[in-house]
Amino acid sequence: MIARTDNWDSDLSAFVAERARRPFEWGANDCLTFAFKAVEAMTGQLVLEDLFNPQCPDAKRAERFLRAQGGLESLIERIAGSAGWREAENPQRQCSRGDLALFDNARRLCVGVVGIGRVLCPGSSGLEAERMDSIKRGWHLPFNREEQA
Repeated sequence: MIARTDNWDSDLSAFVAERARRPFEWGANDCLTFAFKAVEAMTGQLVLEDLFNPQCPDAKRAERFLRAQGGLESLIERIAGSAGWREAENPQRQCSRGDLALFDNARRLCVGVVGIGRVLCPGSSGLEAERMDSIKRGWHLPFNREEQA
């Protein structure tokens, strides 16, 4: 099971601060890369290492990559399942800071990390904060103490 470290909150805050003004960039700061780099910051574990070699430096390659994975939703579902993350039954209400969320962004499915009452993802001039009611599916990243229980 991939779980949050004891310092996950401060590690996530530092990661978000570092990415706050960094614009969207395919393969370096797109929604998928951002979300799983945030997961890495919170857990200390690489999740997408095998999938992102090589990275997707443009929209066309990213689309090809996602299609080969069965789509973004299918990819996130498989990763979450293999990592032992519990899916929220009512993600708009149950997802909280540090959880992973699939959400609608301009009629396009994206993945982000829940901040404080918003879903964070890269935008053209830095991080954007999307409304919680845009969440379609969400997964809770467990805390180390949950794993021990």
